[in-house]
Amino acid sequence: IEKMKDMGLVPQDSEAKDCIGYEVDYHYSRELFPMVRNLLGGKMDFEEHEDVQIWFVKNDSAEDELKWEFVSMGDEVI
Repeated sequence: IEKMKDMGLVPQDSEAKDCIGYEVDYHYSRELFPMVRNLLGGKMDFEEHEDVQIWFVKNDSAEDELKWEFVSMGDEVI
């Protein structure tokens, strides 16, 4: 959480107490049109992939106890 605050992804005064991150492995591309263009042009590298981190934080307040807030997609936190 401190690193996300340093990166400006979470406000400095955030009360976030927990965080969770996922790394998603796209085997083609997150961008549809470049992927189709490369596929049709014979330039598709099926071994290439993109690792994308997705991060959520959870506040410690009673009303937000069960809510995870989306923070970032694509920023490399770790």
